Amino acid sequence: MEGSAASSNQIVRMIEEFGLNAWPALQQLSLDGWSLRFADGFTRRANSVQSLYPPAANPDLNTRIELCEGIYAARGLAAVFRMTPASLPGGLDQFLSGRGYRREGETIVLVRSAGAGAAAADLQPSGFDDSAPGTRVLLSESPGDEWLLGVTEIRGRPPATISVFRNLLSNIVTRCCFVLLYADDRPAACAMGVLQQNWVGIYEVARAEKFRGHGFGRAALELVEDWARAYGAIHAYLSCEATNRPGLQMYADAGYGELYRYWYRCQNVAGDRH
Repeated sequence: MEGSAASSNQIVRMIEEFGLNAWPALQQLSLDGWSLRFADGFTRRANSVQSLYPPAANPDLNTRIELCEGIYAARGLAAVFRMTPASLPGGLDQFLSGRGYRREGETIVLVRSAGAGAAAADLQPSGFDDSAPGTRVLLSESPGDEWLLGVTEIRGRPPATISVFRNLLSNIVTRCCFVLLYADDRPAACAMGVLQQNWVGIYEVARAEKFRGHGFGRAALELVEDWARAYGAIHAYLSCEATNRPGLQMYADAGYGELYRYWYRCQNVAGDRH
């Protein structure tokens, strides 16, 4: 059992490392096994403490956590810890809970495997017809203005976040693809993929509310998968909030299965209503 748990934790850490590379922070500080990430408050993933590795010595957790809290507070942020089954040291989740950190954002990491080397000549997903008026596909290996604006509209993010998002994406080192589907001449669905080794991480899968039930989210997902297979990917991973039942069903239908879950422990600060 111990060997099985160790192997499982290694897989979790591998996927989490992929995620750190695929969604890089603008700044990062290493603290004896922990990584403190900062991106001007844009997404918790890029503004949280990652606790994947053991410290060099048995630390005083209160002191370490207080240090993290001070560093984030200096930037106007509450401290947030991203927790996984592999987080270290053991018992950190319970310790943070004891300090009043609330648990939020439970998310399921899903994976699937598919044969590499699929033909790249036709990246059109089955069931999606870009010949209809006002319907087209954008697929690029760089996040241009059109993709950034489309994703911002689909997700309902403030336009002011675009510059931070652009800077974050510019820090990705490995090959990427960015997909945007249009219907009725409006952004309908989006996705992005990041290659690492023979894995592709799939992010930003979303569709506009107006186009719910049209299969556009699945089409964007398939486009990324096909692109990745053309470059040798044989495994894919993505994440979906545990409360997103339609999304989980879509991924299950596409052959994805749960690997592990992560969640966030968020510091309660003065004036916090949660």
